[in-house]
Amino acid sequence: MARNAIYSLVTLFLLLSIFIYFGSQDDKTIDDQGLSALVERVPESENGFQYIAFTQDEDYETFSSSCEKEKLQRHLDEEHWPVKWDDDLLLKSNVQPSRQFIENLWDDQWVKDLLKRQKKTIDLAITASHAKHFDLNLDYSSLIINIDYMELIDIGKLLVLKSMQHARDNETAEAIAESNAAIKFGQLMKTEASHSLISFMVGERIQQTALSWQAKLFQELEIPRHTYQSALNILDELSNNADHHYSQIAAGEYLYSENLILNVHKDTLMERWRIFFAPEEDEFNDSTVISNSFGREDLPLIENTVNFLFATFPNFYYHRNTEISAYAKYLFSVKELALNGCQNISDTNTSPPSPEYTLADLITPNAIGLANRSRDTGAFNTYQLRHCLNRLQIEANKMILAANHARVNHSGKAKSLEDVKKHLGEIEAIDPFSGEALKLSKDGSEIYSVGKTGHASEEDEGALFNADCHYEEACYNKPRFSLYHPPWFGNAD
Repeated sequence: MARNAIYSLVTLFLLLSIFIYFGSQDDKTIDDQGLSALVERVPESENGFQYIAFTQDEDYETFSSSCEKEKLQRHLDEEHWPVKWDDDLLLKSNVQPSRQFIENLWDDQWVKDLLKRQKKTIDLAITASHAKHFDLNLDYSSLIINIDYMELIDIGKLLVLKSMQHARDNETAEAIAESNAAIKFGQLMKTEASHSLISFMVGERIQQTALSWQAKLFQELEIPRHTYQSALNILDELSNNADHHYSQIAAGEYLYSENLILNVHKDTLMERWRIFFAPEEDEFNDSTVISNSFGREDLPLIENTVNFLFATFPNFYYHRNTEISAYAKYLFSVKELALNGCQNISDTNTSPPSPEYTLADLITPNAIGLANRSRDTGAFNTYQLRHCLNRLQIEANKMILAANHARVNHSGKAKSLEDVKKHLGEIEAIDPFSGEALKLSKDGSEIYSVGKTGHASEEDEGALFNADCHYEEACYNKPRFSLYHPPWFGNAD
């Protein structure tokens, strides 16, 4: 009886071992879809990061406190520019703001002190903006952890702030030059796209702030001819490189994911168990086993069981080479989508729900790999929309610049789209959502895009473009841009 029981247990053990062995078989090779070869390595002589690398040192801080950072943001927020300066740098509108509001709006001494204190950083950021590429030169596995992207965003804000200060001092050429530097600094960050998506989106965030401010400069100031052409050329250069840098994201994301996946579950069995039972503890103990596994009320029992088995038999539940190849195939499709432009963007949610494990997953080879793979589809769709809106903002700035150049130097408000376009010369302002020219409103005060749907018309209300346009259906379906500053436009006729 006992012998039969032992034979049965041994037989069961052998069958389970054979099942786990064959279920752990992975692809022998990885098909990266050619993405590895697309990563752009940057010679140090062309690397803009070398000029501002010190901003990543642990002891470097752009601001001495969070209050300073918030104060800078208040200076940059769009809500501070609904009214127009007059010659003595106060503000004027239909309802004159109180002096107290003006003082709260712009702290001249604080701005000058901040710009003076950060002169070295600002000057080196301007120098960096003339470089061809930006390469952080970090190991992919630690890229997102080690880089302080907020410092890079703050540097972009400093460039915009300096442009604002020049504008308040009636230094038009300098104000435009600093806004150009901020835009180019954001573009430099976007060349880091061959490393990761986050670098590209940080670059677009910097650009969005700079482009919004620049549009106001075009509306407010009389732009000298040489400055006008320089700003127009920079905007056109951004247009020509927009999709290339975004498509490079696929290469960077692939290498980052490959490195991450290949290094997963390389620890010993005991270490994997310790991480499972006590992920936030330095040492293993019985109380941690209870509180962090089956004691968690927000995690289902099956998911905990799968995760425990994953820690015990990782090669059975996750086939690394297979999943790397599958993710490479998905990223290649992302690259192709980026190069196809901004038409027909999918509506798939970018944040699909976490995989829900079932009893079948307990005996399914690569169960976790298959569950994770279901989350890939659509993960870049909102980023694609944000990228397309950033492209649209660049095209809109061309039109705003041309319209106000015509207003100051020629016949006032444009009567037709052709009146604006002729001041662009050979440069075009193309709606990325249609591949055709941006549209002019009937009263000539705004331009608008056909938006994500591709068929917005004059009758649709839409919404004025803003930093959160990618979240607002009315905005991304018909983004609108004012060509002229409202106080001037009100007196145009």
